[in-house]
Amino acid sequence: MSRSMEIVKNDGVDGTPTIVVNGKYRITGASAGGFPQMVELTNWLVKKEHDAKAKPAKAAKK
Repeated sequence: MSRSMEIVKNDGVDGTPTIVVNGKYRITGASAGGFPQMVELTNWLVKKEHDAKAKPAKAAKK
């Protein structure tokens, strides 16, 4: 429980639902413009972060 509270505090979560992507992006329904947009934005950010992480691995294989 204490670890969860630490994460909430460190990530600036002040309400629910809040989604934090890779510790970089904090998204709420209000910040995204609504809940459907929140899901769409979350998916886009997850893909962006995944692709950024995969890029160095692909370059190393060449």
